[in-house]
Amino acid sequence: MSLHVNLILDSELRSGSKISRRFVLRTSVTVLVGLVLLAAGALVLSVRSAKQALAFAREEQKRIDPVYQTVVSNQQVLAKLNK
Repeated sequence: MSLHVNLILDSELRSGSKISRRFVLRTSVTVLVGLVLLAAGALVLSVRSAKQALAFAREEQKRIDPVYQTVVSNQQVLAKLNK
């Protein structure tokens, strides 16, 4: 016969696990938010890098275009002379 009397209210009961569910949930949400922010930052940096690469490519095209036009016209002249 057990004369055990439970004086703890249901609201005062604690989990028997070493880590509470609330802690795991908070940690998971914090890590998830951190990963999303990290991914957003990486996306912003990659967009900036792509815009900069495009600007450099356009400048390079402007610089090379006169030389290209000269080469094309020389090829046309060479083709006429070889006929």
